[in-house]
Amino acid sequence: MKFSALGLVALALFIPLIAWAQLSNASISGVARDNTGAVIPGVKITAVNEETGVQRNAETNNEGRYLLSDLLPGTYKLIASFAGFKQLEREGVVLRVGDRVALDLAMEVGTQTERITVVGEVPLLRTEDAETGLVIDSRRIQELPSGRNPLALVHLAPNVNGTADQGGWSTDLRINGGRTAQVEYVLNGIPVTTGFHHDVPAAVPSMEAVSEIKVLTNGFSAEFGRLSGGAVTVVTRAGTNVYRGRVYDYFRSDRLNATPWNTNRLGGKKPPSHSHNYGANLGGPVRIPGLYSGRDRTFFFVDYETTRSTTGGSIVQASVPSMLERQGDFSQSLLDRGKPVSIFDPTTGRREGTRIVRDPFPGNRIPAARINPVAKTYMNHFPEPNRAPLALTSNELNFIGAVATTGNPQRWTGRLDQNWSSRHVTQFNVGHYYLFRTQNRWLSPLQEVPENDTYSWTGSLSHTWTLSPNTLITLRGGAVRHMIYESTGVDPSIDISGWGFQQEVINLLGTYRGRVPKLERADAITALGGGKVTDFRDTSYSGSASFQKLLGRHTIKFGYEHRRYYINTPAGGNLSMSLDRANTSRTAPTDGTGSGLASFLLGLPNSGGGAQYAGPACLQTYHGAFLQNDFKASSKLTLNLGVRWDFEPPMTERFNRVYLWDPDYRWDWKPSPGWSWDAVLRQMGGIQFQQPEWLTKGIYGRFAAMGTKDYPQRTIAKARPYQLGPKVGFAWQFLPKTVMRGGYGVNYLTMTGLEMLNGAPWNVGYGDLGSLLSTGSLDGGLTYVTSLQTPFPQGGGYVRVVKDTSTLNAQLLGGGISLQETDQNPGMEHVVHLGIQREVGSGAKAWVFEIAYSGNFGRKLAWPSKGLHIMPNAYYVLGPLGDKLNTMVSNPFYGQIASTMGRGAQQLRFGQLFVNNPLYGDIWTFGAPGGIANYNAGYLQAEHRFGKGFTFLANYTISKLLNDVGTMDGQFAQGRQVDAHPQAGLPLGEIYSLAKTDISQKLLINYLFELPVGRGKLLLGRPQSQAAKVLQQVVGGWHVAGTSTFRTGTPVVIELPRTAPGRLGGNWWNINQGKGTRPRFTGQPYHTNVSGHTAFIGAPNFQFYFNPKAFRAPEGMEIGDIPSSMPDLRGPSFSQWDLTIMKDFRLRERNTLQLRCEATNLLNHVNAGMPDSDLTRGTFGVIQRVNGSSRTITVAAKLSF
Repeated sequence: MKFSALGLVALALFIPLIAWAQLSNASISGVARDNTGAVIPGVKITAVNEETGVQRNAETNNEGRYLLSDLLPGTYKLIASFAGFKQLEREGVVLRVGDRVALDLAMEVGTQTERITVVGEVPLLRTEDAETGLVIDSRRIQELPSGRNPLALVHLAPNVNGTADQGGWSTDLRINGGRTAQVEYVLNGIPVTTGFHHDVPAAVPSMEAVSEIKVLTNGFSAEFGRLSGGAVTVVTRAGTNVYRGRVYDYFRSDRLNATPWNTNRLGGKKPPSHSHNYGANLGGPVRIPGLYSGRDRTFFFVDYETTRSTTGGSIVQASVPSMLERQGDFSQSLLDRGKPVSIFDPTTGRREGTRIVRDPFPGNRIPAARINPVAKTYMNHFPEPNRAPLALTSNELNFIGAVATTGNPQRWTGRLDQNWSSRHVTQFNVGHYYLFRTQNRWLSPLQEVPENDTYSWTGSLSHTWTLSPNTLITLRGGAVRHMIYESTGVDPSIDISGWGFQQEVINLLGTYRGRVPKLERADAITALGGGKVTDFRDTSYSGSASFQKLLGRHTIKFGYEHRRYYINTPAGGNLSMSLDRANTSRTAPTDGTGSGLASFLLGLPNSGGGAQYAGPACLQTYHGAFLQNDFKASSKLTLNLGVRWDFEPPMTERFNRVYLWDPDYRWDWKPSPGWSWDAVLRQMGGIQFQQPEWLTKGIYGRFAAMGTKDYPQRTIAKARPYQLGPKVGFAWQFLPKTVMRGGYGVNYLTMTGLEMLNGAPWNVGYGDLGSLLSTGSLDGGLTYVTSLQTPFPQGGGYVRVVKDTSTLNAQLLGGGISLQETDQNPGMEHVVHLGIQREVGSGAKAWVFEIAYSGNFGRKLAWPSKGLHIMPNAYYVLGPLGDKLNTMVSNPFYGQIASTMGRGAQQLRFGQLFVNNPLYGDIWTFGAPGGIANYNAGYLQAEHRFGKGFTFLANYTISKLLNDVGTMDGQFAQGRQVDAHPQAGLPLGEIYSLAKTDISQKLLINYLFELPVGRGKLLLGRPQSQAAKVLQQVVGGWHVAGTSTFRTGTPVVIELPRTAPGRLGGNWWNINQGKGTRPRFTGQPYHTNVSGHTAFIGAPNFQFYFNPKAFRAPEGMEIGDIPSSMPDLRGPSFSQWDLTIMKDFRLRERNTLQLRCEATNLLNHVNAGMPDSDLTRGTFGVIQRVNGSSRTITVAAKLSF
C-alpha cells in the first residue's frame, strides 16, 4: 500500500502536461535504402549534437524507417551503420525548435570501416506534417530590434495580428483569428500562461537567454489543446562543451531620442530620461575540479538582467472644472460639442404624463447653500485650469501635468541539462522576475496613484527515456508562480473621518486614510478620489506523460496532461460613484439636458459600487489526452490523424464559496394582495397588452451560494467531460521541391482568463459588497434618496457577507447582481487551412515561397456578460408602446422587497414589469455560451534562411474577422467595452459585425545582412599586410538587421457614454437602466477621406477624421441604427521602420566585442492613433493620440567570450 500511494503521488506530479511533450524540441526521420532502392531494416542510427557531444540512438524498422525524437535544437551529425555497408555520416544537420526534418539515407555496399561523409543542407520544406508557422532563430533574436522583448518577435510570422507585443488580458494579440488573451505560451515544453488573466508571467527569459521561438498558426497535431488560434513556443539557451558567456549593456537617453509628438504639440520640453539595461550570462559543462567533469554529460546556463533608469515627467492632460463651474455657475458651460448646458433643480420634480418635469435653476446657477459639503471638498482638491479648454467645450483637457513612472525590474534564468546516457536525458529550468513600480501624483492630493510589486517564478523538470530504438517516453512537470500586489490610493495625509460618510462607506474602504470614494463620469471631468488593494497570487502546476512508437509506416503517439491553477485574488477596499446628467435634466427619464458635474455639486450619485478587501481562493483543474497517428502513406504523402480530449471541470473554491445563478429554482412568490394585471392596464389608460410571462409561467432563478444547506455541493455548474476534438492533416510532396499541406481540427478553449469568474469585486459573498441604487431614485426621478455621504440609504444596496442563501437573497432582492453562469462554456473553434510551399534554388541560395489560406470559426463562445433579465425581442414586443413604457404603475411585489431597493418602490415603470425575473434588477452572468466568430485569411511568404551573409523574410496577410461577443473579458467586445450588448433584447446577431480589433492587411519585411568584408568574407577575408589588417578591422564585421511593418487600422466604434443623452430608450436592457448605447445616423455622409495627420488636434489644415454631424444620440425610445463597428470606417494605418547596425571586433579567437545601435521608428514617423469616438466629446472625430512612440535610439556594447 505504501508503494501504491507513493506511485499515485508521483503520477500526480508528472502527469499533467503531455500535450507539450514534443513542443519545444525537434525530430529527424527518414528511410534507409540500398543502391537498388530497397529498404534496409536494422540500420543503427546515431545523432550526435556537435556542441555537446550528446548522442541519441535509433534503429530502422521492418519498413526501413527510423525516427529520432525529442532532440534539442542545435547542429547534429547523423551516423548510419549496418553490416555489409559503408558507414554513412551526414554533418551539419541544423535543427530548430519544433522542426520535423525528413532525411532519407542512401547506404552503399562496403565494410563498416569505410566511411561516406555527406555535408548538405537540411531540406527546407516541411513534408512530414500539416503544421504552419514560423521559427524565429537565434540570429534574428539577437540582431533584430525588438524593444528588448523577445516575445514581440511573434509578429514576424504571417497570420499573426494585433497591436500588442504579447498576448494578455488587456492586450490585443491574436493568432489565426483566435480570441485575444487565449494564445498559449510554452517555455521549454511547459505551458506558462496564468490562470487568472491568462497572461504571460513576467519571468520569461530575457533576449539574451532565448535560443529560439516558434509561432504555431495552424495545422498542429492533437498534442496541442486548450488554446485559441495558436501557440508560441520559447526555448532557452543551453550550455555546451565550451564555456561561453556574454556581458552587455543597452543604454538609452533622452539626448538620443526624438521628442514625443504630444510633448511637441503641447509646447513641453523633452523629459529627461536615462536607462541602462545590463546583464551577463554564462554557459558550459558542469565541472567540479577533482570530483566531476560534465563534458558530454552535464551542462548549465545562467543569465541575469536588470534595468536601472531615471525619468522625468511625460506630458499628460486632464479635464478639471472651470472656475465658474466649481462655484455652481453653469451659465457659460458647454456639453455635447458646443451645446449650452441647461441644469434643472431635482427638488422641483412633478409628474406630467409619463415623465417627471423639473424647473430650471435660475440663471443656470446652483445656489452656494445647495452645494454638497463632500462635493465642495472634492472641488477644493481640483487644481485650477492651466490652459484653455478644447473648442466647443468649457472644461475638456484644460489642464497639463507631467507623469513619471519609476521601476527597476530584474530577472534571472537558469537551465541544467543532464545526459545520464544515450537513453536518459533530464532538463531543469528556472526563472525569476521582480519589479517595484510607482507613479507620481501629478494632478491632485485626491488623485489615485498605484504602487505595484510583481513577483514571478517559473520552473520545469523533464525527462526523456528512450525505451527502445523506436520507442520514446517523455515526462514533464512545471510550476508557475505569478504575484501582483497593487495598492492604489490618494495622498496618505487625507483623512476622511470628518467628511460625514455613513459607516457602510468606511466598511468598504477599510480605512479613514489613503483611500476615499472615487467620483467619476461627471461629464468629461477627470475622476478624482479612489483607492483599492489587489493581491493576485496565481500558482499553477502542470505535468505530462507521453509515449511514442514507430510502427512500420505509422508514428503513434499518445499521452495525458493535467494542470492545476490555484487562483487567489483578494481585492477591494474601494467605492466608486458615478454622476449622471439625468439627475439635473429637465425630465426624468432624461431628455439630454442636465450636467453630470451639476449632479456632482449637488451630491447626487446615480450608480456605483464597491467591495471590502476579500476574495476567493479558487482551483481550476484541467485534463487532456490525445492520440496521434502520423501515417506515411507513401514516400510523397503523409497523413496526420489525431483526436484530443479536453476536460476543464467547473471551478471550485477552497472554502466552498462559489456563487452561481440557479436558473432552475422556482420562487413561490405571488404578487402582493390587491395587485392585478387588469388594474395595471387601467393605470395605463385602459390599453390591452399581453402580461409578462412570469405571471403565467412562474418566476425562475436565484442567487445560489455553495456550501449552504440549500446547496451543500461544491458547484452546480455544468461539467463538459465529453469534448473530443478531431485533428486531420496531410502533407503531399507532389513535386520534388513542392509540398501541399492542409488540415482541419477542433480546438476547445479555456475559461481561465475570464476575470469575473474569480474576482471579489464582481462576486458576492467574500466580503461586504455595496451597489448603489440605480438612478438614485425610488420613484422614477421624482425624488432622490442617495447622496455622496449616504450612497446606501438605510443600508439599501449594501450586502453583508453571510453564509446563507436565503439571507443573501433577502439582501440582494430588488437590486442588480453579477455572478457566474451555471452553463459555463468557453466555446470551440473549427480551424482549417490549405497551402502550397515551394523551394527554389539550393544550399545557401535556397528560397522558400508559400501561399496559404487559413480559417477559424468560433462557436458557442463565452459571453463576457449575459443579461438574464433582458426580455427577448423587447424592441418588437414593447417598442410599439413608445413612451407609454415610462408610465408609473403599481409594483406587484411592493412590501415584499425592501423599500430601499430599486424594485421595492411602491410604483415602477410599466416597462420594468417585463424583465424575465421581476424580483431582481439586472442579472448579469459570466461565461454563458452563444457567441460566434468567423475568420478568413490568406497569406504569401518568401523566406531565405541565412546563407551567403544574408537572411530575408517577407509576408503579406489579408484577413477578415467578424464576431459578436468579442473577447472573453469584454476588453475588446463589440462596442463600448462593458456595454457591448445587443440593443432592445435583440439576438446576438444585432451586434455581429467586423471585429473592433480587425486588421485587414499586414505586410512585414525582415532582413539581416553582413557586409562581405572581413575575415572569412569575400573582401579582405585573409589580410596579409599590416595595412590590410588594419583596414579589415575598420571596415570588416559590419552587419545590419531591420524590420519594416505596415498594417491597416482597426474599425472605428462610434459610441455614447453611460451618462449620455438618449441612453434610456436607446438600449432597452430594461427600462430605467443607466447604460450606454449606440448612436444613430443623421443622414449626412460620415466619410471625410482625410489622413490621420490632417485630423490631428492642432494640425495646420485640420479636418475631422469623420463627419461628427453624421451621428446623433437616440431620442425617446429609439435604438441606435449604426453597426457595432463601422465596417467601412477604419482608423489610420500604421507603418514603422526599425533598424540595427552592428560592428563586431574580434579580440581573440573566441572573444568578440560588438558595438551596436538600434533605432525603433527610425524615420520618426508619426502614426496617428484612433479618433475620439465618443459622440458627446468636443474631440469627437478628432485624433489626439499617436499609435506607437517617437524614434528611440539604443546604443549597446556586448562582449561575448
